Amino acid sequence: MDAYITRFARDKKAAVSLTFDDGYDMKSARFFNDEMKKNGLFGTINMTWCFVEKHIEEWNALLAEGVYDAANHSFGHSINYGKSENVTKEMLEHDISDAYARLKESFPSQSFLVYCTPFGGMCEDSLAIMKRHHVANRLGEPLKYYTEEITSKDIFTIPGFAALNDTTTEEMNAITDEAIRIGAYYVEIFHQCAPDEIRGNRITVKESVAREHFAYLGTKHDEMWTPSFTQMVKYVLEKENTVLAIKETDNSVRITLSCSLDAALYDYPLTVKVALPAGWTSITAESGTLLDIKEENGVRYAVAEALPGGTIVLNNK
Repeated sequence: MDAYITRFARDKKAAVSLTFDDGYDMKSARFFNDEMKKNGLFGTINMTWCFVEKHIEEWNALLAEGVYDAANHSFGHSINYGKSENVTKEMLEHDISDAYARLKESFPSQSFLVYCTPFGGMCEDSLAIMKRHHVANRLGEPLKYYTEEITSKDIFTIPGFAALNDTTTEEMNAITDEAIRIGAYYVEIFHQCAPDEIRGNRITVKESVAREHFAYLGTKHDEMWTPSFTQMVKYVLEKENTVLAIKETDNSVRITLSCSLDAALYDYPLTVKVALPAGWTSITAESGTLLDIKEENGVRYAVAEALPGGTIVLNNK
């Protein structure tokens, strides 16, 4: 019996992660939170310490709603790591490591597994410091579709598409449609938002664009996985570090997901796709969660999920 972990959770055709930078504008943060919640979406807020330290109680309350998770976005958002002639190791240690320590202390519910490089710049020293505290990193633009597996080899250089003041709903939705068409993963970047009549600065997206685009993503759940960036990273690394063991009888199959990662941190369910014997007609899950039964190229599959380290037991009744 053939079984494997799917590229996208729940065996979707494509995926998008919503990311939100800086954390200084609580009005925008609440707006994004409410629109994501309304449409069944999740996002990662990339926190700059000197901005969020003024809103710790508000952010903890917002994080408790479970729509956002949190990432490190530097201490002061004042250094471009890519301009190495102006950056010392001491400056990088402060900007990355000190921010990580302050954020972990102030937001104890969050793992801060991932980083988000300010200004999109990188250097060898910044990467080495990041890797001491984090397991992945999101850069800035340009947009890149990933049509192959994302692995630990490129997980520190994930780019994103930034929604700006002149970005339209049609442009955002077209990117989604293309990702579904080609079977890709990509990242969207937001900063702050404002009512349409207020132009704001370059990185201020119109509220109508965010509202309409999030609503559009909400109509695509049958085709698209919409995890936060942290959730996507967990899934990628869990998949890479999990081995399936299969035991089958005439009327049952047990799949054990043996994962070498820390179960306290890596807790996103993995999706397993199982090719079913021709004679199986009524499938139930004794362990794990049965998500779907589908037929592809003449083969019937069960799509089920379980936590890393868990088991999926399917029975034919």
